[in-house]
Amino acid sequence: MILNRLHSLVFIAAAILFSGVTARPQFSGAHGLTKRESAAPELELRTNAARMAAGLGPSKPKRMFDATRSFVLTRQIEEARTYPSGVPQTNYRIRINRADGGQWSGNKKMYVAKSYSSSNRFDGTTSDNSNQHLKVTVGTTSGLTSLTMTNGPSGAYPYLGFARENTNSLTTGYASGSGWYNSLTSTKATSLGAGPSNVGNSMSPGYKYSESTIWSVEGGGQLKAKWVNGAGQTAQDTTVYYSYEWDTLVQTRKTSGLPYHFVKVNLYLV
Repeated sequence: MILNRLHSLVFIAAAILFSGVTARPQFSGAHGLTKRESAAPELELRTNAARMAAGLGPSKPKRMFDATRSFVLTRQIEEARTYPSGVPQTNYRIRINRADGGQWSGNKKMYVAKSYSSSNRFDGTTSDNSNQHLKVTVGTTSGLTSLTMTNGPSGAYPYLGFARENTNSLTTGYASGSGWYNSLTSTKATSLGAGPSNVGNSMSPGYKYSESTIWSVEGGGQLKAKWVNGAGQTAQDTTVYYSYEWDTLVQTRKTSGLPYHFVKVNLYLV
């Protein structure tokens, strides 16, 4: 009798346990994964208050806009690109690099100085103080353009250009009285292709013929200076040198017999 009752109790317990297992909802692994993936975007869109009310943690902090980082990246891109369509309207300094890849004294960088040296022409400076560097704006790089100084020494002559003593042609050789080089100075504007013009510059009257619309911006921001020998003539390529005895930058087309104190340089907008 007792044995029969025990068998009955065991049978009832087994039936209850089996019914609980079969009633439990079954999910395949794929089905469960699908449900989680579809719910994830909804959870991400909730506010932190809604997430915490649902028993979830707060969302991960999002990176805010960093103006300084954005500016630095923009400048790096601008300096690396080849300027196909134009230079942004902003202030640039002009760095003077030795063409032979050498270093200036003390491994310093050299820039066009904002102040005149002797005879009201521009010198280079190795000062680390950017306030001592000349700053210019560039309008375009589609052909020849002018450089407007924003902190130059003379408001009367706002453009950076070259000046010479006469209107003779700047030649590749030396001819007595021809004036085989031009000096970097500040000047009033001269028209594109006008040739040497007596418009007024900081070296007048000794070097009273100047040109301002002679600059071109090449790949990597390299700045090159041209020269137009006469009205209507083609702009000629020139080479720029730094003279450490004359304390100035000069342009010339002469290719040999240059003074010992001439150091060939390349100019860059930075």
